[in-house]
Amino acid sequence: MITIGRIVHYSLSEADVSQIARQRSKLPIIGNTVRRGDILPLIVTTTFSNNIINGQAILDGLDTLWVTSVKQGYNPGEWNWPPIVKT
Repeated sequence: MITIGRIVHYSLSEADVSQIARQRSKLPIIGNTVRRGDILPLIVTTTFSNNIINGQAILDGLDTLWVTSVKQGYNPGEWNWPPIVKT
């Protein structure tokens, strides 16, 4: 079960990439280039039924991206749990 405050992985969609470009064009924001399918950490801010969430994706720069109503999955525009890394 997903809960508020958890950090998950979010895969950027083409619409997300366009939104980030628009945000950065309006302000002098420094950040690395993003591409469709890039995986970012996302802090869950709201949960709904069927593992649908809202959250704030943390970009590699001075900005963030709010995403809403995203479902769990492995495709661009979806979130999933980070893999467990065994040492």
